[in-house]
Amino acid sequence: MNICVIGGDLRTAELIKMLAKDENDSNVIKYANNKLIELSKDEEIIYIDLYNILKNNSQVFTSVDSHYPNIDGYKLISREIIEKIEKKVIKTLKEM
Repeated sequence: MNICVIGGDLRTAELIKMLAKDENDSNVIKYANNKLIELSKDEEIIYIDLYNILKNNSQVFTSVDSHYPNIDGYKLISREIIEKIEKKVIKTLKEM
């Protein structure tokens, strides 16, 4: 079982949108993320999207203008990792 934490937090996504010159730039990011999801499935890697974990929650960053998680942000991320691992292990054990 492989684990790969992939994705960006809310502020990184906002920054990408702000820096994007046009709609095509945002589409490139979406395309890349979708390809990463496909690749993770093909390689049996657990994909974890940090954007969806951290979005709409300004309390999980070190400051209002930071894109670095604080201890609460890391707790959310670690809970998601543990949950994904447990689901994968339980599924694997049931298939045995």
